[in-house]
Order: sequence, then structure tokens, then C-alpha cells
Amino acid sequence: MNRVPGWVHIFASAMVAIGTTLSAFWILALNSWMQTPVGHVIEGGQIIAGDWWRVLFNPSFPFRFTHMLIASG
Repeated sequence: MNRVPGWVHIFASAMVAIGTTLSAFWILALNSWMQTPVGHVIEGGQIIAGDWWRVLFNPSFPFRFTHMLIASG
């Protein structure tokens, strides 16, 4: 505990918190899109992202992400 200054502990904790929040964002964005797919087009039998903002921030994403942040706090 005393091998590094206190600010290093705080900085490391902040980086872990930011990293896990970003990870949760991408995981939940993908899972939310799989549950409520919007913002895509089908071309030649393949699903292509047509509008990335709608893909990432689909209707169920805000509820899932908020739930995850509150549950992890």
C-alpha cells in the first residue's frame, strides 16, 4: 500500500472505473441491438449498419445501460 503515492491509487481506480464503464457501454449496445434491432439495412441478404447512431442508441439501450450503471454502483 505504501509503495506508491496515494494519487497513483486514485488514478488507477479511476482508470478501472472508466474502462469498465466503456466496456459495459459496448457490450450493452451490442446486446440491446440484438434484442431491438434498428438502424440497419439488408443488402444482398446481409445485414449492414445503415445509421450507426440508431444502431448504438437503439430504443432499449438507455434503460439497459442505466440499469447496469446503477446496479454496479
